[in-house]
Amino acid sequence: MPGLFRLGVTSRGSRRPRTHPSPEGPWVFRAVRLLVGVLGGLFALTVLASALGPQVYTDVAHSVDARLVLPEEAELPALRERSAVYAADGSRLALIHDEEQREVVDIADLPDHVWQAVITAEDRRFFEHEGYDVEGIGRAAVANLEARGIAQGGSTITQQLAKNNFLDDEQTLDRKFSELLYAMALERELGKEYLLDRYINQVYFGGGAYGIQAAAEVFFGIDAAELEPHQSAMLAGIIRAPGLYDPRRDPDGALARRDRVLAGMAAEGYLEAEEGAELRELDSGVIDPRGDQTREPFVVEAVKREFLADPAFGETRQERQELLFSGGLELHTTIEPDLQDILREVVRDHYPEGAPTAAISSVEPATGRVVALGSGQEFDDSQYDLALQGRRQPGSAFKTFVMLEALRQGFPPDLLLDGESPLEFDLDTEVWEVGNYGGRSFGPIDLADATRQSVNTYYAQLATLVGVEEITTLTDELGIDRAAYGAWAGLAAVSIGGLDRGTTPLEMASAYGVLTHDGVRTSPFLLERITDVDGEEIWAHEMVEDRVLSPEVNAVGRDLLIEVVESGTGTAARLDGWEVAGKTGTTNDNYDAWFVGVTPALSTSVWVGHPGGNVAMPDATGGGMAAPLWRDFMQRALEGYEPSPFPSPDPEALLAVYEGEEIDVPSVVGLSEEEALWELAAARLVADPVTLDSAAPAGTVVRQSPRGDSTAAVGSTVEIFVSSGTPPPPPPEEEDDDEDDDAEDPDVPDVPDDPDDPDETPEEPSEGANGGEDEGDGEVNGAGESDEVAEGD
Repeated sequence: MPGLFRLGVTSRGSRRPRTHPSPEGPWVFRAVRLLVGVLGGLFALTVLASALGPQVYTDVAHSVDARLVLPEEAELPALRERSAVYAADGSRLALIHDEEQREVVDIADLPDHVWQAVITAEDRRFFEHEGYDVEGIGRAAVANLEARGIAQGGSTITQQLAKNNFLDDEQTLDRKFSELLYAMALERELGKEYLLDRYINQVYFGGGAYGIQAAAEVFFGIDAAELEPHQSAMLAGIIRAPGLYDPRRDPDGALARRDRVLAGMAAEGYLEAEEGAELRELDSGVIDPRGDQTREPFVVEAVKREFLADPAFGETRQERQELLFSGGLELHTTIEPDLQDILREVVRDHYPEGAPTAAISSVEPATGRVVALGSGQEFDDSQYDLALQGRRQPGSAFKTFVMLEALRQGFPPDLLLDGESPLEFDLDTEVWEVGNYGGRSFGPIDLADATRQSVNTYYAQLATLVGVEEITTLTDELGIDRAAYGAWAGLAAVSIGGLDRGTTPLEMASAYGVLTHDGVRTSPFLLERITDVDGEEIWAHEMVEDRVLSPEVNAVGRDLLIEVVESGTGTAARLDGWEVAGKTGTTNDNYDAWFVGVTPALSTSVWVGHPGGNVAMPDATGGGMAAPLWRDFMQRALEGYEPSPFPSPDPEALLAVYEGEEIDVPSVVGLSEEEALWELAAARLVADPVTLDSAAPAGTVVRQSPRGDSTAAVGSTVEIFVSSGTPPPPPPEEEDDDEDDDAEDPDVPDVPDDPDDPDETPEEPSEGANGGEDEGDGEVNGAGESDEVAEGD
């Protein structure tokens, strides 16, 4: 092998002290065995020396040293190491590996009896030979002759490293010769300590464990640094034949093998004879198989998906997979184990049978950290992650985005629209009918009340005013994937949660997070940082923040959702000591129930339904099923946080949001009340209906103030006087007065001569626009059917 070695003569130097075992058997037998061993050793050296050249052959007896040069391509390759996933508190969630489950440890960090057991079992002259062992070869030859078969191998630890890293298993003289050359080169280039360290970390121990650390975990459930001498002896004894000496398959054979190793350790002086005898009396202590003991498997799978999809970790998926499964990485997540435990307990308490079940996602809005994520699903039953992958129609929980977009466009929170049910919308392809829960109708109602009572017909009109594409743009900015809309993108039904595919709990929790973070969205993340096999940080999450809403608009929207919890459909979500803003949601046929809510510390979404989807839950509502679960989770999850109020915007800036812009006031005289409300709302003006006795048809606007074609600031109030359809009573009769030529004709209704003249003052209205209004709640999905009740949602 050209270039593999060069020749030179050196002295051997001192050797590590060792204690030899006392000879056993009759002296004649010992002499014969020694003679055969020497002859076998000399034969091996002769073969080696002959191959190396005449000069080496003649100098064997004088301890010629073959000084070998390890070629570059013969360097020991890096060991494949398992990676690990960790929770936010540093506890390990899972190991990630392929067929080689290995974690490299430094031999200096292990008790001495670990390496002592290994060299006793595998290569007692390890510190004395130079890669090959003449005595070992001879001893193996004697043992094999006695056994009339292969009872021992003559390979040293170094030879095994050479064979396993550079050669195949072909049983030929050429391969054995190459093994010896590589072994000598490894010894010369790398040294004993490195080679022993490498061997202990590389060798297979059975049970899927490669290396001493994995073996200690697999067979004893401990770290390698915690191994006791008898445990080290057990593991060392397995190396020679992992299948034969498997302590679970053949415990008696494994114990016998362990005891021989312990006896050898005592003979070598590593153990006192008495200690060795005591250790041989101990049970094996081998534990039952436990698998990989993965905690939070849904989280771990999410981490894998994120890693394998990110080109930052490799140009191809194959490269990323190789790095993840054998690169020895440590992947640190944001998951809080305590919150995960609370999540499971709360879901189990509310839905112990698992159908329906619930999924919860919780994030820190200020940082984007996903602190809790899970459902009532067992990973062994289904690997479908409801919290991350489960897309479900959000129902009225989606109305929040319609409301926020309306506020962002300058529509005031006291915007008045008709709450009648049902209402029909003439779309391009069909007539869309929307109804409130139970068919309940409301009179003119503003945005605040419509949100608090979740009025579908109001929100359907509002979405038409705001624009479905504009709503979709907002949800893009809030991190909701357009896949949520599916084939229904652009349909007005999205205004009340009618999405084809739906949103995930994590998307909803993150989107609502802007409400407690001054209108700024921080992208949610699960994977926080990654370190390599040397502990060096190779990647860290970079926070991504985007302003979606002004602090003032955000504060107005949040206040509307606070009212939902205080006195609307979400009262079951109230928390002691915390402000809560949130929204309920329930979908068609009660398939899905939601509550999404925020506090100053956390934003959390709860979905309740059947894992397979589209299974009706009679009488289910977001307020009745999801909100109580949200409350129970959050009450416990927030124990580690200091209560604090929501951020307060600048009062002057808040007032300025709906002031300043002057617009033309449309004329609505002669329109019906519903038409007038719509026209004024479209102009971002607030209608104030006043009923007026008039001979004009009932419901007709007979006067407005300010009048049409004038100007007013956005958000200004426009009084509209709506005819009751009943003429006013005639004025009392008066005595004729020749001087009074302008007496009113009793047959003329009491309507001002100039209905657009704001100085004209009508009679007092008989009833306010909202008089006798029947409060209630109701919401539906895209089909226009009801989905919530005031009592429960």
